[in-house]
Amino acid sequence: MFISLCLLIQYQHVCDTGATFQPNSLSDVNPDHLSYFKFAGRLMGLAIQHQQLLNVYFTRSFYKHILGETCAL
Repeated sequence: MFISLCLLIQYQHVCDTGATFQPNSLSDVNPDHLSYFKFAGRLMGLAIQHQQLLNVYFTRSFYKHILGETCAL
C-alpha cells in the first residue's frame, strides 16, 4: 500500500529498525492527497479493528501527531 503512494508517503531507512514512513511534505502536488490519506487511515483502522498485524513503522513524530501529543525538538 505504501509503495503505491509514492508522493504521499516519505520512506526513511533506519539501519537498526528497517524502514519508517511519514507523510511527505510535498504531497499537496496531488490535488486529491487528502482523500488518499483518509482512505489509507480508514484502511489501517479497519485492519486494527479486525486485529490484523500492520507490518509498518511510522516516525516517532507521526505517532505523536496521531496521539495528539506535542513534538519537542
